[in-house]
Amino acid sequence: MKEKVLENLVSLLEEEITNLNKEIGVRSQKVKTFENLISELNGFEDYSEYKDKYEELICELDKEKERLMKLHNHYKKMENECHDLRGKVKGWQHWFTENKDIFNRLFSNVPPGVISGPIDDLPMEEDDENHRRGRKKSKDKKKID
Repeated sequence: MKEKVLENLVSLLEEEITNLNKEIGVRSQKVKTFENLISELNGFEDYSEYKDKYEELICELDKEKERLMKLHNHYKKMENECHDLRGKVKGWQHWFTENKDIFNRLFSNVPPGVISGPIDDLPMEEDDENHRRGRKKSKDKKKID
């Protein structure tokens, strides 16, 4: 009877040893899989820095988009203002052209030396600074503009 109990005990222990050896094999396989995964992921460590750089660039991009939107809105505003002013200038030029004969007759009676030439010599479409000074743009300035 002792022999049978011992035999049962030995067979149970042998069975448990076999199960544990199988479990060790499964776990060692998992360890190898994880080691392979770790070595594979180590190659991506350098890419982790790019996440921060990417977020920084996205922030800068948003700021630049906002700046460009403001600049575009300012451009549109200035373009509309320029269009309105061109219309006003054309209106004044039209008025002047219609009344040019009156001005010529009016200034033809002025004593000599007050006006150096006929009214046709006055600048029509010059910038404000040259218009106020009463002279035309030079050829050099036209090249620069």
